[in-house]
Amino acid sequence: RAFRKRTLEWFEAERDFLFKGLESIGGLTPFESSANYIMVKLTGGLDARELRKYLLEKDGILIRELSAFPGLGPEFFRVAVLGREDNKKLIAALKRFLRQA
Repeated sequence: RAFRKRTLEWFEAERDFLFKGLESIGGLTPFESSANYIMVKLTGGLDARELRKYLLEKDGILIRELSAFPGLGPEFFRVAVLGREDNKKLIAALKRFLRQA
């Protein structure tokens, strides 16, 4: 029980950290989540397939592009909640992409 409690507390802290980081980036709209990933919408006509390619080539980061899901378009993607350093790396990479887009 103690391990489960610590794990849940860690996860909730990392999910909140990642959500707030995504929310602070202009051009992104993250959606609240209770899962181990967060869905995000790119604004300004950007395409998540381009973002996916950029992140994989430049930073070795893989995101899930969601255009195949009914009701979601090419501007939607999701990211996994990971550890603090990986979450920081993702946030920095997203900022770089949006600056050059």
